[in-house]
Amino acid sequence: MKILRTSKDSATALVFVDYGQNYSFVVQDAIQSYHWNNSQATIHPFFVRLWCPNLGEEGNATYKTYFIISDERSHDASTFHTFRTMFVEKLKIDFPFITKLIYVSDGTAAQYKNTHNLMNLLFHRDEYGLEAEWHFTATSHGKSECDAMSAVVKSSIRLKSLKGQLITTPKSMFDVAVKEMTEPGRLEFIYVTKDNVTETKARLQPRYDLCKIIYGTRACHGFRPVDKTSLKMFKYSANEEFKLLHAYKSNTEISGEEELAGVQLHLETIFKVGNYYAVRSGRFFQIGIMIQINNYEREGELLMMKRSGKNWVFPHPEKTEHFNYEDILCQLQPPTRESIKSIYKFTKEDTVLATEKMKLSVSNQ
Repeated sequence: MKILRTSKDSATALVFVDYGQNYSFVVQDAIQSYHWNNSQATIHPFFVRLWCPNLGEEGNATYKTYFIISDERSHDASTFHTFRTMFVEKLKIDFPFITKLIYVSDGTAAQYKNTHNLMNLLFHRDEYGLEAEWHFTATSHGKSECDAMSAVVKSSIRLKSLKGQLITTPKSMFDVAVKEMTEPGRLEFIYVTKDNVTETKARLQPRYDLCKIIYGTRACHGFRPVDKTSLKMFKYSANEEFKLLHAYKSNTEISGEEELAGVQLHLETIFKVGNYYAVRSGRFFQIGIMIQINNYEREGELLMMKRSGKNWVFPHPEKTEHFNYEDILCQLQPPTRESIKSIYKFTKEDTVLATEKMKLSVSNQ
């Protein structure tokens, strides 16, 4: 992320995206029953950072926010695609020299990190004439300038409402924002209607019908299209190591080693309920029993143990945690029970194996 933020490539724009919490309208002198009104506006800022020749304040870096306001309440891939289409049209007019967009967002599955959105990413070049790739932030690290812009706009609109200005619909909110909050070159507002989104959903549905589920996305943070049928999936954005996937049902996943010599891939591992596993937790390993497997999300739920000196015990109350397959280090042999106090001991060989796997995992980060 630091590399992207400091890049001086004028042909590439860094685009932060994030839905803001829907804005609920307020009326200063509302009657009591207005409390039950659930009218809201969807807001979605696109914060753009690019290196623009002869423009900007910090060297030649310039920033602009394109702020979407809509009466469409759903937050899914098709809604975002509609927003993006309107945004890109404006961006290409303002900065015609851009040839590539790098999207950055949190990993919300319903909005961004899903098969449909990744499928649309494959068609980005055909639809907009711009190359694109997508990077997802780590869990709980998704805050960006988008959150700040959402807060500023919502608080400003709310303040105007409390001063007596009547703002009760997404369109009236947009009109006020355009008139009183637009900053040329820095902040621009775009209105998207529910009908726009409905048309987009109907147009994209045939594309969605052809795509297959892309497994393992939860554990990966970088996605880069190769062509309209396949993309590279990176566990970490800065990795050179990746997995090459086909996106259509008629195709099957192929090993990157078949097309890209020397690229090492993570191999699939079969896990079973009832087995003991060592898992990565921070910079140390923990041990638990697999109690549930979710191959769709590529994660397992484990009943966790805790350390007791050189041995292990089950805590009271019981504690369960979810781990991505990539965080499961190795399988362990069932432990022996040392006493009536429910103290469990694993073999020295298994302890050494888990320790070595953990060291290797940390060194590869």
